[in-house]
Amino acid sequence: MVQKRLSITEVIPPLALKGASCLVVHEDSLLFAIGGDRYRRSDDLRLLMGIGGHVERGESFIEALARESLEEIGVSLSPVHSESAFLVNDFGETRPLHLEERPSPLIIYGMLDRRKATQNQIVYYIVSYICILRGKPVIGSLEEVTALISVPRATIRELFGSRLKLQKVLDHGGKIVAGQLSNETVLLPVGTAKALFLLLSSQKSALEDVAE
Repeated sequence: MVQKRLSITEVIPPLALKGASCLVVHEDSLLFAIGGDRYRRSDDLRLLMGIGGHVERGESFIEALARESLEEIGVSLSPVHSESAFLVNDFGETRPLHLEERPSPLIIYGMLDRRKATQNQIVYYIVSYICILRGKPVIGSLEEVTALISVPRATIRELFGSRLKLQKVLDHGGKIVAGQLSNETVLLPVGTAKALFLLLSSQKSALEDVAE
């Protein structure tokens, strides 16, 4: 039986808040942002997240990606079609999706925003695409991004389940691509970084053809 293909708008509730992010292929790893002063939780704790942000009224997910990538890392990105797509939630549940969009995202992540949620209701959805860089990334705004770090797939699966020190990521093959940060900085994986950890924990081959 052929499974019906869905549009992204059929997967995400119409009134939900939406974001777009990218899983940026960088050499044999994936590129993540370490949040800037806007997202600082304390002097030694920063958020580890994907590149992207909110989808504004009237924007498509791809248009939001283009705008956010220029703002955060100073270069354009090319989204790559993912043959496999997954719905992932904060409880670690994953479900394969058959999407009609081209390019198709790899992940649609239903994230609990505890500032707004009532009785654990998911109120924020992040649509994450695999993307290729069109130039050398730089720090666009220190308010948004303090540093960019490339992380091997195996390290994401092994370490992104909880907060960790930057030094530990570097010890496991991570590299700082842009910006400066103390190796003692504690990183908290959120958003796209957490979604990818949850996906790889249950679907180890999800990025097999992307970042080896």
